[in-house]
Amino acid sequence: MSTRPLAPGELDEWLTATAAAVGKRAYDVAHRLIRMPASASSVHTALGGRTVHAFRESTTYALILLETGAADEAAGILDRVLDGQDLDLVSDTYGIWPYYLEEPLARMARPDTNWADFIGQELVLIMIRHAAALPDQLRQRLRTAIAAAAEAVVRRNVPMSYTNIASKGTFVTLGAGQVLGDPELTRYGRERIERLAATVHDTGSFAEYNSPTYWLVTCTAMSAISQYITDQRSATIAAELVDRLWRHLVQRWHLPSGQLSGPMSRAYRDDLGEEPHLLAHLAKAVGGQPPFDSALERVGDSPAALGLIHTAILGPDAPADVVRQLVTAAPPTMRRELFSRDRVGSTWLHAKNTLGTINFADCWFQRRNLLGYWGANDAWRHPPRSVRLRVVKDDVDFVSAIFSAVQEGPHALWHVGFASPGGDHHVHRNVIPSGEPVPMRSLRVLFEIRGVTDPVIRVNGAPGNSFTLHDQVTVSDDGSTVSIIPAGGSWNGSPPAGRITAGANGVLTVEVELFSAPEPQPIDLSSLDSAYVGGAFSLLPNGETAASPSVSMHAAGNQARWSWTPDAHLELTGRTTVGTVEEHGDTHTATIDRQPPAIPPPTK
Repeated sequence: MSTRPLAPGELDEWLTATAAAVGKRAYDVAHRLIRMPASASSVHTALGGRTVHAFRESTTYALILLETGAADEAAGILDRVLDGQDLDLVSDTYGIWPYYLEEPLARMARPDTNWADFIGQELVLIMIRHAAALPDQLRQRLRTAIAAAAEAVVRRNVPMSYTNIASKGTFVTLGAGQVLGDPELTRYGRERIERLAATVHDTGSFAEYNSPTYWLVTCTAMSAISQYITDQRSATIAAELVDRLWRHLVQRWHLPSGQLSGPMSRAYRDDLGEEPHLLAHLAKAVGGQPPFDSALERVGDSPAALGLIHTAILGPDAPADVVRQLVTAAPPTMRRELFSRDRVGSTWLHAKNTLGTINFADCWFQRRNLLGYWGANDAWRHPPRSVRLRVVKDDVDFVSAIFSAVQEGPHALWHVGFASPGGDHHVHRNVIPSGEPVPMRSLRVLFEIRGVTDPVIRVNGAPGNSFTLHDQVTVSDDGSTVSIIPAGGSWNGSPPAGRITAGANGVLTVEVELFSAPEPQPIDLSSLDSAYVGGAFSLLPNGETAASPSVSMHAAGNQARWSWTPDAHLELTGRTTVGTVEEHGDTHTATIDRQPPAIPPPTK
């Protein structure tokens, strides 16, 4: 890409042309479907890594072709896609599609019911924008497919806390009601968006908070409702939610590093430069102003870029004050937001760095419970300089680990305990029942530091690569210092060990190891006498230090209370013993200067 049209109309043309070129390269004429590698990380398919023909991406490509006037080719793809939908009314998978032609629903590891929402959205957009360009017989098939997808959405009726699917399914049902002239579907869709709005208004924020991927899914669905749905009540609510989504996003936008700061409920990457859809959406919102003009250089040629068509046909609708905040560096700011009834996010934004933490959450691989970036005037650096906390069992993120924190400015106290029953590597699947041993070779808390080129590593001020409790580990690079103090912890009575390692892809890891064995051992979490670790964390400009580097811990019964005064007086309480998630929540307390963190009231 040598040129980038930046005026709004030209940008839409560029986005459409880029998406069309990506689709053309991936299109298999013989199968009339997009050809691509199967997802290697999805729990729904057993085809990971193989080359396959994908139904969702093919439907998006059909929409792109219709936008560019290639209706005949689009019609051929749509006929092929519609063949893949389950239209058996008594089937558990009625109304949905498999991921791939090579793996029918009956052979999938776990059919993904979200495909009624994802593919249904594309079909509704096609019918609303391009029905007149399609043959009569295909239009009738599309009506049947949309009706089945909408029925699948209604049958499932997800909770409104499932933000992105709650939003996308609302567009599908409202769109189906409009396309089919079905007042019951319209009534359901209107009632559903009212429920979604009530869920959001309850706290003023989103249960799937600050998710680079699913923020865009939700915003796109709400924009589609506000722009294309004729039910005025639904369109008005959707426009209000779009406004709220933009204000939610900009609260953690860090212009110097070109990143969304933490915390995040659901993220797949730590580099916003690897989210081309979101970058394109932001670029359109700000009219191509720097640094977003150069951000478009990050748009790749993978099939994921097909989704650029949604930004092209759905205006971002960002409020003017949000646009200003996206392109204007702000003074140092501490922000807190109530995401849901028991989730509070804290984010420090500074000219040189940013740090975000969540007060309480599990450690699923999609969580970004402690996440920081640094680098002034360094937007879109790849990879960005970043630090992230993970808890891994046998090198895989461990859902049963429970994280808690309290943060003020660039300083935070953190605690990791463990839940039983609890998830293994997925929040809803692979649950480990209480009392059931699970094979375990290692259990570690990792602070992964990426993007550093020539770091200075110190343990208590001297070079070193190992540490113990109460030691201070510092990693300094490009004007900022990461400081980590593990101040207490135990695994069945044994203290954790610490080491600093340099791994593949330039990742520097500060590891706190709770358990290690040469071969996997059967571990019953619920039988352990103690299982926890905690301490202090800072992300500071070089030359700045915490006023009091020492962290105190007082353990009594099944609780540990951490206390630290880097600037403000921070206190955090967590469990020292394994308990249920609810028991961890009951134990958790956090104060700043002996008061609960002040949270701005939600904007209703």
